[in-house]
Amino acid sequence: MPGTALEQRQRCLWLLTVIASLGACLGAAAGCGPPPHGTIGAILGQQNDGRVFVRDTPADLGAAQAGLQPGDEILFIDGVQASSLSPERLSEVLGGPVGADVQLTVLRDGQVLRVTVTRTEARRYSGDLRDSP
Repeated sequence: MPGTALEQRQRCLWLLTVIASLGACLGAAAGCGPPPHGTIGAILGQQNDGRVFVRDTPADLGAAQAGLQPGDEILFIDGVQASSLSPERLSEVLGGPVGADVQLTVLRDGQVLRVTVTRTEARRYSGDLRDSP
């Protein structure tokens, strides 16, 4: 018994919803969900003029592995001028999938350097920044 057009449409929508839910469950069980959120693994500070500086690079995270150092000024992030970004936008452009690369242009001791940082899994910082610049 086919039913009315509205009943058929409702059954199709219900079936599509069930299929989508099942696919999401199977994907999650198989590890096919979204990748974990990553970070470059640096503690940053932004001055009133917008300039962004590295304050710390915890060991075993992407920034330290790439060679970033406290005091480095981040000039560009993937080609976007860092000083033009709000703190919220900085967080957005620096965060992303674990294992993805971020291209930074930094200023260190008067020299411009290009650094590739691979995002690592985000974790809570346990350092002390009271004496940092």
